[in-house]
Amino acid sequence: MDRSDSAVPRFFRACRRLWFVAVFGLVATAAAAAMVQHPKGVYYADASILFTGPSIAFANPVVDHNNSLINTASIIQRAVSGPNGVRFTSTDITLADAGVRQGSRVTMWNDGGQWNNHFDKPVLRVEVIGPTSRDASDRMTSLVAQINKELLVRQVASGAPSNAQITTRTIPADPIPTLLKANPHKALLIALLLGLGLTAAAISIVDAQLPERAADARARRWYPGPGRSPEVLDSQGETQMAWQR
Repeated sequence: MDRSDSAVPRFFRACRRLWFVAVFGLVATAAAAAMVQHPKGVYYADASILFTGPSIAFANPVVDHNNSLINTASIIQRAVSGPNGVRFTSTDITLADAGVRQGSRVTMWNDGGQWNNHFDKPVLRVEVIGPTSRDASDRMTSLVAQINKELLVRQVASGAPSNAQITTRTIPADPIPTLLKANPHKALLIALLLGLGLTAAAISIVDAQLPERAADARARRWYPGPGRSPEVLDSQGETQMAWQR
């Protein structure tokens, strides 16, 4: 085998021919690496909304055998989140884990797994994430207020007296957003690998389309080396063998 025609030498020759592609890719990779060295963090907060029932001395049409606290929490969750609420494959995945940088989510407390939901607590989990601490705090305040308002409206509409209504408790009472930042070393490694890989792929793809490279490939097929039988294309495009004599 001719070592001068192996993959590595061919690639470096392609880099020389397509130096402008290589330079552009390296510059873009360096820029991406510089950006990820100083990542902008996000602020994340979560809280649990516990639904508590009224005293048993009072009657409440919302709380009966057909509509428990858990069912009430589920109804409020669907009303607040809507039909297109954010859902993940695992109950352990948070908004931050999923890469969301701005948004919110309200879910039922789920003690089950990915394939077996188990809602055994009248608790809603509220998650918020945003670019600033103020943004995350405002989102949390708004969602908690929306949950309490939705609960109150439904109970008033059902005729529940004020002393027999379901109430909620936010845990913790004042959720404090936490600043989350990506690991700069890991981000740098990913940026370098991705940038260099895309640059190498671009060089290989563009080089394969160049007319002179196509001609070289046809020449190698015509005469691959001494003692070998080259393949050639006839006028109809069918492969034939040109045997040496």
